Amino acid sequence: MIHDMKKFLAFLSIALLTPCLIKPTYAQVTAHALPPQSSDMKLGLELLSDTNGKNIDPYMKDLISDLKKHWLPVANEAANQPLLKQEETVIDLTIASDGHLSAMRLENSSHNTALDKAAWNAAKGTTYLPPPIGMKDANLKLRVHFVVN
Repeated sequence: MIHDMKKFLAFLSIALLTPCLIKPTYAQVTAHALPPQSSDMKLGLELLSDTNGKNIDPYMKDLISDLKKHWLPVANEAANQPLLKQEETVIDLTIASDGHLSAMRLENSSHNTALDKAAWNAAKGTTYLPPPIGMKDANLKLRVHFVVN
């Protein structure tokens, strides 16, 4: 009788503790599999042209703002599947002296087609202003980093 009681208590303790042990593990897995929020999406510009000492910070800030405006809504839709690692698409741009986009090249793929397309379409859909006057080159060459954490 005592042996049966010990077996029953062992079974009962396992039955009661198992859900407590499994639930936190499940909660951790689902927390990492959530779609990214806008705060997890970053855009950076790398200047590849010689500015000849000209301060183009205001131009760059406006450009980042315009690119984000075109990229964030599309990238949020594209990234609605869970991401388990940081993904980055890098695109090289050349903006001509009259403000039109004269060249675009995919420098680095995120290997996520939807995110790469979102970045590409944002770069194509942005209206560019002519680069600031006084730079060494008439064309402005940039590298744009579209990052989703």
